[in-house]
Order: sequence, then C-alpha cells, then structure tokens
Amino acid sequence: MSGSIETLTKTLNGLNLQVPDEIDGSYPQSNTVDLCRNYIAEELSKLAGVDKQLVFNGLDWSNTMDKGDLLIALPRLKLKGNLDEIAKDLASKFPKNGYLLDVVAAGKFLQFWFNPQTLLNIVTKDVLTRGDDYGSSPLGLGKKIVVEFSSPNIAKPFHAGHLRSTIIGGFLSNLYEKLGWDVVRINYLGDWGKQFGLLAVGYERYGSEEELATNPIQHLFDVYVKVNQDIKAEEEKAEAEGVAIDEATSTDGKARAFFKKMEQGDEQAIALWKKFRTLSIEKYIDTYARLNIKYDVYSGESQVGEKIMKDVTETLKEKDLITEDRGALLVDFKNLGEKKLGKVLVQKSDGTSLYITRDLGAAIERKETYKFDKMIYVCQLEKVLLSF
Repeated sequence: MSGSIETLTKTLNGLNLQVPDEIDGSYPQSNTVDLCRNYIAEELSKLAGVDKQLVFNGLDWSNTMDKGDLLIALPRLKLKGNLDEIAKDLASKFPKNGYLLDVVAAGKFLQFWFNPQTLLNIVTKDVLTRGDDYGSSPLGLGKKIVVEFSSPNIAKPFHAGHLRSTIIGGFLSNLYEKLGWDVVRINYLGDWGKQFGLLAVGYERYGSEEELATNPIQHLFDVYVKVNQDIKAEEEKAEAEGVAIDEATSTDGKARAFFKKMEQGDEQAIALWKKFRTLSIEKYIDTYARLNIKYDVYSGESQVGEKIMKDVTETLKEKDLITEDRGALLVDFKNLGEKKLGKVLVQKSDGTSLYITRDLGAAIERKETYKFDKMIYVCQLEKVLLSF
C-alpha cells in the first residue's frame, strides 16, 4: 500500500487475501476502498456475467451505515428478469473471502459491508509504511488546479471571515496536492479602488511614517476610519446648511480624483499605492506563517490588465447585457429575468472600473495563464465555495 502494486500484493498475500485485478480508474495501491471495490467488481462480474468495469462504475457510497459501506442498483448492470430475485440469488452466492463481512439483498439493490478486521490490518500497515505520505493518491496526476482563498483587503485588519477562508482554502490546497494535482495557491488581494484614494487623502492628513513602518495594516485602517469620519461630517454639515457638497474640495471628491490618477498611471499616486501594498503584504506573510499557510502568487485587483477589463465590457455589450445609466454602465438582471439580483455596476460614469469588472477579468486571465483543469474560489462572507 506504499504506492506500488508489488507492495500491495505482498501485503494481501500476508493476510491470506486474494489479489483482485486493478480496474481502470481505481487506485487500490493507495486507496483501501478502491481495493474493496475492485474485489466486489471482480466477483460480481463473474456471478452476474457482466463486465467488471460496469460493476465498478455502478458501485456507490450508501447514504446511511445501515445500508452498508457500498451498494449497487442492479438496473445499472442491465440484467434481465426479476431483479429482486436476482439480488437475493447473488447475495446468497457472493464469496466474502475476508474482504466482506456481509452481502445483503434489498429489493433491486445489493448492499456490501466491509470486514472491519481486514480494514484494520490493511490500513494500519498502510499508515505505518507510508507515514506522512498516507492518504496520497495519483488521482490528479497531470491536472492543474487554482485555489484562491483568504483575499483580504489591503489596509484593513485580518478578520474572522478571512481566517475561515484561509483555513478552508489551505486545507483544500493540501488535499488536492496529496491527490497528485499541481496546485497553484493564489491570494487575490483587494488592492485597488476608490478606498485607496481615501487612504491617500487620509494619510496626508493623519499619516505617520513611523507607525506605517511598525504596523502598516492597523495604521492604514485607523487612517481609513478617520477619513471616512471626515466624509460623514462634511455630508452632515452640507445637509444642515442646505448646500451641495463641492466635488472638487470635498474629501470624497479628492479621493475619487486620486483614484482616477491611479487608473491613469500617475507616478506619484502609484508610488504611494505601491508603498501601502508592499508593507501590507509583508505583514500578511507573517500572519499566514503563523497559520502554516503559504501562497504561490500574491495577486490582486490591481494586477488585472486594462485590456482584459475592456474586453470584458465589450463582451458584455456584444451579448446585449449592458445598460447605460447617466454615463455609467451596468447589468440589469431584472431585464434578464432575475428580479432578485437587481442591478450591478460594471463601470462608473467617470470611466473608472469596479470590483466585479476586475474579478471577471481576473478569472479570464487565470485561465489563459495557468490553463487549469479546475479552479476553486473560497468566498469569505457568502459562506459558499465556488468551483469552475
């Protein structure tokens, strides 16, 4: 069971168990359940006169333990006649040979119970022989998977939602790696958007180089809170005086202007943003090290190319999904028959991009870059796991 048929054969001979043939799509040398499935498939194929691959593919996990470890619906074997009676006949004749504790007919189903002592003997030896490699399998050899998880926002503290995503994503990555997949771990940071305009304005007012160097994430979060308080105060004052807020001089207006400069590639704006991003990532790496988590790629919204975002918008237009509203571009799901989803903005009236546009672009870029067979996106708040 250390990963070779020779070792498996030696183990089974030592336990006086016959060695079943290895069926396509199974890994008996690394999976004890597959070993039992191979045995059942081989014996049932002889008794029923059907192809053993057909039997193997028809074996399913039972929903509850009172129905056995594995079961098979006889209609899947394309047998003719009274299937209830055939099931009883097959159950009475089925050789257990140390692999099985019992075989029971239940209507048109056959239920199989593994022999606990045999499982103990095989699995114990497997664990002792393989050590840390126990549980691994070549199931995913030649396949690539991208797992995106954690994905915190720059300049905001690491919270419980990120911790949950981090632990689940790390577990899934390790699991797929043990199953032979080529795993790419991605941390897609929230590192772009108007909030960085707010941070820039706030840092000019409340920032400290010393505090930024010592604890960048907490300091930037404090700055972010203070500058948002400034916006709220300005709004309340304007409402009380009955006047409109001046876009050019207001805190919110300055933040929008700064982010627009970022999107236009202004060197000073980009330099400040890079400083915030680099210091934050360094702090995150220390946090992840404490959780024994590592990443292959630290990506983010900022890394999505301008061209791909334009392509996303053009594709949405070509599919007649875009609606224009006062200069802004949006997808109105109500017009598409999805009344509960409402409207989603994909481009602001000033031409700047939004998270959803960049996220769609990022998914396309990943497929082009990694040519993955599968991608798992572990969400933070929705408590769902999306698989592509």
